[in-house]
Amino acid sequence: MKTTVVTDVGGVEIEVEFEFDLTPYKPAKLTGPWEDSYPEEGGDFEVTEIVSVTAGGQPVINWEPIVNQISDDLFADAGDRAATEAAEDAALERALSCHREA
Repeated sequence: MKTTVVTDVGGVEIEVEFEFDLTPYKPAKLTGPWEDSYPEEGGDFEVTEIVSVTAGGQPVINWEPIVNQISDDLFADAGDRAATEAAEDAALERALSCHREA
């Protein structure tokens, strides 16, 4: 998957476009008979490639120091957003499959 995130560093708008992998999140099932229970799985987020970095609208050639400085917050936010979207998609698919079975 590919996304772009924008943040502000010292009054300069930094835009980072990157590709990432996200394993679908499956929440734990802890209710009902124990044999039907299972732990949570997935939700792992990994940046696979930095596609482009711009600062103030200009391309940044030596982007590694900038990305390293902001990466924890930048990629955590993107990962949270992607995980939330994946969980919502999974919930919708479950709801639709229950509706189809009824």
